[in-house]
Amino acid sequence: MTVSDERSSPTLRRKWLGRRLRELRKAAGLTAEQVAEHLLCSEAKISRIETGHRPASLRDVRDLLVLYKVKGPEREELMSLAKAAREKGWWQEYGHIPYAKYIDFEAEAASIRNYESLFVPGLLQTDAYALAVIQGTEPDVSANEVARRAQVRAKRQALITRADPVRFWAIIDEAALRRQVGGPEVMRDQLRRLLATRDMPHVTLQVIPFRAGVHPAMAGAFVILELADPTVSDVVYVENLAGDIYVEKSHQVDRFAKIFERLAHLALDPDDSLALIEQTLKEH
Repeated sequence: MTVSDERSSPTLRRKWLGRRLRELRKAAGLTAEQVAEHLLCSEAKISRIETGHRPASLRDVRDLLVLYKVKGPEREELMSLAKAAREKGWWQEYGHIPYAKYIDFEAEAASIRNYESLFVPGLLQTDAYALAVIQGTEPDVSANEVARRAQVRAKRQALITRADPVRFWAIIDEAALRRQVGGPEVMRDQLRRLLATRDMPHVTLQVIPFRAGVHPAMAGAFVILELADPTVSDVVYVENLAGDIYVEKSHQVDRFAKIFERLAHLALDPDDSLALIEQTLKEH
């Protein structure tokens, strides 16, 4: 990965920088405590920098590289990475976003697996459908705020429309096709958008039909994010009325992965799923 990799988020850049600084510290034969004494800071600060939980100031990075005797092109590369790690993600231009942490993780993803029980996945929503969802689920939010959030949702879709798209595998319940969101015309346009995924080889779309009965994810939607950096664990995102939940422990992530595999087995294959969507479009 390079500093100029526009797919990466500030979080991922901090992790890359922190991991490299940790490697350099160990190569120099220094402990975190010794480095902290040199920088006149706490050992906890060094730990947070190396784990990517805290953005390192350019001065700190400069001093660390001097301490580790890093020079030449490697120093320039790491200083550039330090600058990039302090840049804001595109979504931060929109001010406070309730799910900004999720967007940060999403920007790091190499592949995304998404199960939705009630709505069409955000990455596949039309503008009108997205507006209707936000207005319906958060009726107290102002019109300007609704429009702002819809803009962010639309911009996120670049993940699957850009030249080097992420792999996106969506499994949706048939209920998401049948539920009237925004009225018949909005739903017809939305179903047409889903049908257009047949021309997107990096997108896999499956539908769990009503006849499949009860399944392991009846409790609600979730997203599995496989991050581009193989040294960083996958993340599961679950959204509910009580707030957002991020699952990062490997055994818990594996549980969601197995559930997703089960859902894929219960769902119609991609061709039959598109056929069901076409039939539903006729009924709308």
